[in-house]
Amino acid sequence: MQEHRTISRRAMLSGSAALAAGTAIGARQSRTFAVPAVLQGQTEITYWHINSDTFGGPATAEIVANFEAANPDIKVTQLFQQNSYTGLLENLQASLVAGTAPDIAQIGYLFLDYVYNNLPYVPLDTLVETYDSQAFIDGFVPNILELASTRGIMMGTPFAVSAPMVYFNADLLAEAGLDPASPPVTTEDWTAASAAIKDTNGKVGITIQLLNDNWTLDGLMESNGQPLLHCGDGAVAVFDQPLAVEALQWWADLCANDYSLNVLAAEAQPAFLAGETAAYITTPAQRAGMQEQATFDLRATQFPRFGDNELSLPTGGNTLVTFSQDEAKQEAAWRFIQHLYSPESMNLWIQGTGYLPPREDATAEGTELAAFVGENAIQAVATSQVPYARRWITFPGANGIEAQQSLFEASQAALGGQKPAQDALTESAARVNELIAGESCV
Repeated sequence: MQEHRTISRRAMLSGSAALAAGTAIGARQSRTFAVPAVLQGQTEITYWHINSDTFGGPATAEIVANFEAANPDIKVTQLFQQNSYTGLLENLQASLVAGTAPDIAQIGYLFLDYVYNNLPYVPLDTLVETYDSQAFIDGFVPNILELASTRGIMMGTPFAVSAPMVYFNADLLAEAGLDPASPPVTTEDWTAASAAIKDTNGKVGITIQLLNDNWTLDGLMESNGQPLLHCGDGAVAVFDQPLAVEALQWWADLCANDYSLNVLAAEAQPAFLAGETAAYITTPAQRAGMQEQATFDLRATQFPRFGDNELSLPTGGNTLVTFSQDEAKQEAAWRFIQHLYSPESMNLWIQGTGYLPPREDATAEGTELAAFVGENAIQAVATSQVPYARRWITFPGANGIEAQQSLFEASQAALGGQKPAQDALTESAARVNELIAGESCV
């Protein structure tokens, strides 16, 4: 029997890849840039990203090499940043103080409001107007483009785009008498399938990615028809309402019946690859790595639905934000950004990771990526979720991180069996509303 427990704050902090940044370093600064002179000689720009050797790094290196070959007047220095978006943002703050800020940086969607309020970025509208680039912007999928905005301001262009989906071990489903060609669709289906899997081979049915960012919990609640926040005269936490409670209770019941592991992502993914759990909900950005590592018939399907409800999925990933204050570097940065979205670059990027395509032309008929999606069934599933991608809900204000932590702790109390979902969420919503009182929605 699985031991039901609450994950400690220390363990959560060490496992999360989406923790919030520290205290702001100053008031937000706005800058307007004039049209730069024509580049002369070679201009060097820096590009900060979180793509390691096993997570998009090789694709990034190839894209940069292709750009430099086609643009000999520009040198791109690409620098990997440790500790995901949190580490990048901390380093960015230090570099701004030192006067060595990157020209382009990947900013996690969760941190766009922080950058808006505190750092001297170049708004997307400024770049579009300066370089007459509206046609380029019009090529983005509309609901994906919106991910790069905060408080009505476009911060940059959405680059990495991920919405949670289900990977599954077709061999374990088949052993339990289930048809891998028709995997479970609804939460009810997954509960039944998990019971069959446990009865047949004693394995866990479906494990859900767990981090303190509440990413998958947000997806469950809103896919059941209940957003985390109500936005009227101010932001109000409403994740204690019946549909939200139902979503968390479903997950908690899975854990109580040993149909799901209540462990952090760092432990859950290895368990899935080791064949200890038949399905795992996580990011499509793990697709390339999982396909390389899986020793079983790895397949995928969409995020679980609550009955006939349409999915509503929080989008993880990042926006490319420009920080260039030198005119020549800014133009070079903008040229490089557009190169990152070319069909050729998108093909390398998405094949090398598993992210969703942010632009219409990325998978247009005749492109290499369209052919790849047609051949790779897991990538096809990820791409099919583009219409359901929407903004990842964040708690506003200076206490937003504490509010986020409160909801995580409530979910842990429910998943660990310490409290019913209703009690845990009612207590947390009251606390969160104290923390965000007077704030507007982001």
